[in-house]
Amino acid sequence: MTAPNRPPLLLVGSGNRHYHAYLFAALRPHFRLWLIDSADSTWPHDYVEGVTVADTLDADALIAVARQVTASFPARGVRTFDESLVYPVARVAEELGLPGNPPETVQTCRDKARSRAVLDAAGVPQPISRTVASAEEAVAAAEQIGYPVVVKARGLAGSLGVLRVDDPTAVSDAYATASGAVWPGIPR
Repeated sequence: MTAPNRPPLLLVGSGNRHYHAYLFAALRPHFRLWLIDSADSTWPHDYVEGVTVADTLDADALIAVARQVTASFPARGVRTFDESLVYPVARVAEELGLPGNPPETVQTCRDKARSRAVLDAAGVPQPISRTVASAEEAVAAAEQIGYPVVVKARGLAGSLGVLRVDDPTAVSDAYATASGAVWPGIPR
């Protein structure tokens, strides 16, 4: 496609060059790209037509900046490669009438307890799961379910804080690991 025929696309967050440059390079021949990022990193400049700096974790601020950008760059879509930005980008898509997952769906997919409730309501079989708020509750739930169990944070992804526990002595430590796991920008 020639440059004018490539549809405009907003990208939110550049991330690490070593992990994302190939994605920018893959999109560039097919889209005109505009980056909204938390800092003006220099490496994406070879792939994008422009960069706007904004607080990408603040959905309302991101929406306001996206509206400003799309006034002169009429994007037909918005996407991110950054796990912590999936919800704010879903909000941008919804507010600007662009294709994307509804923010409520993104939140449900991110929250393991909500996901299980939706799957259960739809009759989808799944492993036994309990939501707990303390190490003591985790021990009681593990005893009720039976070993081995998997202990994980309710709202993280990428296997952060996920541990297999084979006996009661390890549950409290696994709970501490899971409840202490964090990823920047992902709410607990």
